[in-house]
Amino acid sequence: MVTIRTLYINDFLCYPVDIECALTSGLPGFVFSGRAGKIIEESSIRVKQALRNCCNININAKIVINLIPSDIQKNTNLFDLPLAIAILLSASKIELSLSDILILGELTLSGKVKTTSNIIPYLFRAVNFNFKSCIVPENNTSSILSIPIKCYNVSTLDNAWKIVQEEINGVTEILSEKKDCQFPRQNIEESNKLNDTNLLNFFNKDNAIYFNTKTTKKFEQIIIKSENNKNDPPGYDFSNYSGGESIKRVLTIAAAGFHSIHIAGPSGTGKTLLSLMFESILPPLTLFEQHELMDLYSQFSINDFEFIKSRPVRSPHHSSTVLSLVGGGTPLSIGEVSLAHRGVLILDEINLFNKKVLESLREPLEEQQVSISRVKNKINLPSSFLLFMISNLCYCGNFGSSKRTCTCTEQQRVTFNYHISGALKDRVDIYFIINEEISNFEKKTSSSYEMYQQVLKAFEIQYYRYLDCETLSFFNGKVPKTQLNKYIHLDNKLEFFLFDYMKKKGQSFRKLEKVIKVARTIADLEGKKDISKANLLESLYLVVESSL
Repeated sequence: MVTIRTLYINDFLCYPVDIECALTSGLPGFVFSGRAGKIIEESSIRVKQALRNCCNININAKIVINLIPSDIQKNTNLFDLPLAIAILLSASKIELSLSDILILGELTLSGKVKTTSNIIPYLFRAVNFNFKSCIVPENNTSSILSIPIKCYNVSTLDNAWKIVQEEINGVTEILSEKKDCQFPRQNIEESNKLNDTNLLNFFNKDNAIYFNTKTTKKFEQIIIKSENNKNDPPGYDFSNYSGGESIKRVLTIAAAGFHSIHIAGPSGTGKTLLSLMFESILPPLTLFEQHELMDLYSQFSINDFEFIKSRPVRSPHHSSTVLSLVGGGTPLSIGEVSLAHRGVLILDEINLFNKKVLESLREPLEEQQVSISRVKNKINLPSSFLLFMISNLCYCGNFGSSKRTCTCTEQQRVTFNYHISGALKDRVDIYFIINEEISNFEKKTSSSYEMYQQVLKAFEIQYYRYLDCETLSFFNGKVPKTQLNKYIHLDNKLEFFLFDYMKKKGQSFRKLEKVIKVARTIADLEGKKDISKANLLESLYLVVESSL
C-alpha cells in the first residue's frame, strides 16, 4: 500500500490529508472512501486516461483509494496528480509513505498538469506542515513567493513521475526492508537559492501566515516598490486640488498612521475627489502584506492578483448588502471588508447606506477580522483596513455652505445622520468637516509626491517600532488595545491633561486610545521621539473637537 500526504483547504481552513492507495483483485475500477466529493470521484476518469495517454500504462486492477481523515468532506481537483502518482507507485510494487513531499495538481485527459492560481495557499502552508519539497503545476508566481522549500514545477504527469522516481532513488535500502521512508531534509538555501529579500518564515498558527521578525532586514528591503503614483489617471494628484492644505494635512495623518477617517461637508467641496486622490499617498505594501493578500485572493479564485504592488482600494455602492460587505453565505464568499484588507474601504454617501450594513462594520473595525460561523467551525477572515467615509451634512447638501441656503429642517438633518450610530462613530479615528473656504481659497498647494514622502518617513519609523507586534501591522492606527501601553507613551503631565480633558468631555476610553494613536502619528510625521503637547492638541481637535 502507498500513502501520500497532501493538503486540503476548504473555507479558509487547511487540513493535512493522507491518500492511501492499494491495487487489489476484482473488477477493474476505482473505489473511494473517506468522504470523497463528486469532483474527486470524477478524477478517476481523468487519472485513468492520463496514465494511458501520458505514461502508456493501463491499470487492470481494482484501485482502492482512502482519504484520511474521513470526518472532513473533501472536494477538489488538485488531488488528481497525487492520485496518479500513488497508482504508479502501487503498480511498481513500491510500498512507502511520502510524507515530506507535497504533490498537487489537476490533470487533463492527455496527462498535462493544468496551471492554476489556487495552488498558492498550499505553497504558503507547505512549510507549516513540515513538507521539504513540492511538486506543483507550472505557474507564473512561484518565483516571487520565496517559499523556503524546494519546488518542482511540472507540466505533465510524466515529468512528475520522473521527479518522484529521482527522489525515492536514494532510499533503496529502506525500501528493500519494506519500511516507511521519508525524504532526506533539503538544504533550504541551496535548493531554493533564497535572495536577500526573502524575509518570510511561515509557521502554523490558526492556519495563518505569520511574519518572523528575527529574519527581517532594513525597511528598504521589505517594501514593495510601486509605480502607483505615476499610473494614476490625470487629475488624481493632490497638486490639482486647489489649496486645501488643512484637509491635505488631515489626509496625510490618516494615511501615515492608517487611521479611519470621516469627511463631511456641503456638496461640491471635492470630498469624492479627495478619496480618489487618497490612493496616491498610501504607504507601500510590505513583502508579508503582499504575500498575505495573494494567499487571501487566491483562495477565493480572484484573478489578476499575482503581482500586487499597491494597497487595495475598494469602493462599494451604497446599495450594498451585509453579505456583500462582510462576506459569508454558502458557498463561502469574501466581503468587501476582506477584499480591502491592508488597504482602504471607501464608503461614499455614507448616509445612503442601510443602517444594518453600517452596523456590520463595527466588529471588523474593532477586531480587524470577520468571524463567520459555519455548521462545524468558525472562520476568521482578515479585515484590517482603513475606513474612509464621506457624507454631506443634510439631504439637500447645502448645510454648512456660506453661499447656498439649506432647505432642510432641523428634524430632517437629524434623520439624515440617523444611519451613523454612536458606536460606529466611536470606532472612527478622525472626523473632519470640509468647507468651501478650505477647498478653494488657500494658495499653497502640496503635491501627492510631497505628501507621500512624509507618509513614507512616518511608515519607516512605525515599521521598526512594531516589528514584534502580535498583529503584524506596522501602523499606529492598528495597534491592539492590549499592546498600546507597550508601544506608545505619554509623559505624566500630558497623560494627566488628556485624562482630565476626556473626562470633562464625557468621551469613551476608545476615543482616548484613538487620541493617543493619532498624536503618535503626528509626532512620527515630525520625526519626534516623544509626543509633544502640540501633537496632542492637534490630535484632540481631529478626534474629539471636530466630532462634537
